[in-house]
Amino acid sequence: MWFLGLLIFSLIGFGIWLYQRKSPVERDQQVLSDALWVDQVDAELALAKSLFEGKQPDYERAYTLLQNLSQQHELPEAYMYMAFMQQRGLGRPVDIHAAKALLETAHQRGSDEASYYLGQLFQAEQDHAKALYWYQYGVARGNANAQYQLAYFYLHGIEVEQDLDKAQSIWMDAAKKGQVDAQYRLAEYLWHGQYFTQDQVRAKQYLHQAVEQHHPQAIAFFKTIEQSHGLSTDHSIDLQYVKQQAFAGDQHAQYRYCLAVLKQLIDAEQRSAVLELLKQDSQQQKPEALSLLGSAYYYGWGVDANTRQAFQYWTRAAAKHEPMALCHLARLQQQGTLLEQADPAQAFKLYTQAAQSNDVVALCLLAECYFHGIGTICNALQAQQLCKKAAQQFSVEVKNEADALYVLALMYAEPLHVFSNHEQASHYLQAAAQAGSSQANLDLGYAYLHGNATTEKNLSQARDYFFAAMQLGSVAGQTQYAVLLLEGQGGEQDQTQAYAYLQHAAEQQDALAMTHLARCYEQGLGVTENMPQALALYQHAMDLGEKDAYFHMGRLYAQGHGVVRNLEKALAYLERAQHLGHPQALQLAQSLQEYA
Repeated sequence: MWFLGLLIFSLIGFGIWLYQRKSPVERDQQVLSDALWVDQVDAELALAKSLFEGKQPDYERAYTLLQNLSQQHELPEAYMYMAFMQQRGLGRPVDIHAAKALLETAHQRGSDEASYYLGQLFQAEQDHAKALYWYQYGVARGNANAQYQLAYFYLHGIEVEQDLDKAQSIWMDAAKKGQVDAQYRLAEYLWHGQYFTQDQVRAKQYLHQAVEQHHPQAIAFFKTIEQSHGLSTDHSIDLQYVKQQAFAGDQHAQYRYCLAVLKQLIDAEQRSAVLELLKQDSQQQKPEALSLLGSAYYYGWGVDANTRQAFQYWTRAAAKHEPMALCHLARLQQQGTLLEQADPAQAFKLYTQAAQSNDVVALCLLAECYFHGIGTICNALQAQQLCKKAAQQFSVEVKNEADALYVLALMYAEPLHVFSNHEQASHYLQAAAQAGSSQANLDLGYAYLHGNATTEKNLSQARDYFFAAMQLGSVAGQTQYAVLLLEGQGGEQDQTQAYAYLQHAAEQQDALAMTHLARCYEQGLGVTENMPQALALYQHAMDLGEKDAYFHMGRLYAQGHGVVRNLEKALAYLERAQHLGHPQALQLAQSLQEYA
């Protein structure tokens, strides 16, 4: 018996040795192959996907597995993957006809996605009638992607009578289902009043939804309309949104509006009325009113500053677990205000209590305690976890300490809370940049590029931060560094290297990079002049919503450079650039109108 046991043990050890000798890809595939004994069909499909999508794809083997699955089990997903391979020429020659046939089979087997992809293939061939047929079929089955495309057809009157209301309605339904392109387009058109009645409140709601899904155009649009540069944020949109929501009856927005009035960020003449309203609410023991009144007395917002009066209001609010009141009391304990000496341990307890509500500010302030060891031992990992919870509001992904520090910078830069502090925001932004945050380096680059309330314009510094952001993987940083290199601003000029950087960033679908790359081709900067290529790049950048591309296309039509001179087209492009916030578009348009 002992011999049998030894033999089994030896065989197991030999198996482990063989397993460990395999490459990571081979080991993954072995796991999947072993799983065939458990659930053959699912495991074979998973293995086929691994072979198709893996770092070391084996398209031939993947196709064979998919073919077997389609023949034996008629899996719609198998037909879909085979269609993709035929369409893209992966492991076999490109065959669009075969791709269509496979997608039709997938459709017959119950795949609503297949209808959408069939529409895509016919649309690419400019066969809009058949594309419309398949999109309508997909919509009938509830496919959100098909809805997006169908709405586009109604928006532009392609194979159907133009119906803007219907286009908007279909997009709104798709957006509810999470279709990110619909969310972005609704945001864009509602914001500018293009095609649909202007509604910037709803536009921002859709924009936030798209940003949360990391839609690149939505993120760029968000930065265009809400962020000036770096942390010197233009919060007029946020304030407008808060005001409208407040008057629509949103109670949380009402208190945010009250705070904005107290801080004289908005409607400063309403301060007395807001104070009176808060006092009335405080008599009903409403916690947010008590907390805001405490802040008003502490900072002297419309009343004489009175720390003890502030303390009393905060204590009453804290008794009802109001997070900001708890945070304020924690600050008093941390700093020793109204006490004989500071009590960091008590401060930490209060911050912890406040953070239980998952309030963004409370989470960030508790994270600070863990970062700096305030009332507790230093714990960077715990700080990161807390910042991760808070990060959703800022559409920032927290992967490491640098990202967590960046979240703290954003928190202090936000004016609609009582702890906002430009100096602290700048401190954490610098700390995040030094720790390796690409976004922090990018924001600092913008701050030095343009200058703001806390940062003097310095092109050399801007260039250094953009370079650092680029080295950390930021495509936007690469674009901005390339532009400075192209112009010789903040350092030496190297148009050839700038062209190479812009080309790489443009390949990553960076619209601004495409625009400047187009300018390189237009003017022969670092590359041989190629006007058709320039026009194609300008058009692609415009499709992505880049304001500079609209401006340059307007300029070209105004000059008749590379295109037939057309003032009407020039003005249309410039008007679009102006709507998107281009600073020179209006001036050029006015000069053209005067000339005309």
